[in-house]
Amino acid sequence: MKPIITWISPESKQFAKALEKRIKSTFLKDWLQKTQAQEEENKAIQKFNSMPASLRVSISQKKTIQFVRNLGYKKWNAREKNRSYDQEYIQSGNLNRTYSFYIEKSTLHLVSIIYGLTEKSLLKFHTNGLTRSDTVQIRVAKVNHIILSLKAIPTTRIEAVFDYYKPLKPPTNYYHERGHISNSMFTKNAKYKCSLNFISGIKSEPALDIKLNNLSEFLII
Repeated sequence: MKPIITWISPESKQFAKALEKRIKSTFLKDWLQKTQAQEEENKAIQKFNSMPASLRVSISQKKTIQFVRNLGYKKWNAREKNRSYDQEYIQSGNLNRTYSFYIEKSTLHLVSIIYGLTEKSLLKFHTNGLTRSDTVQIRVAKVNHIILSLKAIPTTRIEAVFDYYKPLKPPTNYYHERGHISNSMFTKNAKYKCSLNFISGIKSEPALDIKLNNLSEFLII
């Protein structure tokens, strides 16, 4: 706590100068910082909203892929049948459903990035790109779905679709664990753990960066 400014008389110039200095170094300084931060945020929102929706979606998907790549998911695949894309195209954010996986010590790690709230069938466990030799030894599958949306998705809608997932804090993150995977390609007693992570109401690139950084603690790694 700062020391109390000594007050002698109403005509004290020394008191007036000390009070002015104190106000500038405390209240006005904090107010100016908050004002500047708000102005920068408003500019970022305005810039982002001035872009076509397709570009905003592409940027959001690209930044999310880059974030997940830093967690060790290097090679990416498109969840589209009978189509193939090179890595540069996939990682540029042009596709609405992509995923990446790696296998380590009998554990499958998989991250899926999807744009928009989808039906349950789209979030079932996927084995595209995995061979029988890959999966036969897998005992644990850790799957993370990241669902992006420019518009805010109400938690009531999320929980109506994914009613078998346990909500976490914040309520845009959900967790689900099954005893085993019902897939003939896996070991009979393989365990399945899955998280759903919704990043919706994306207003700007800086805001997305903050949400992605907050996402780290909810991913099943």
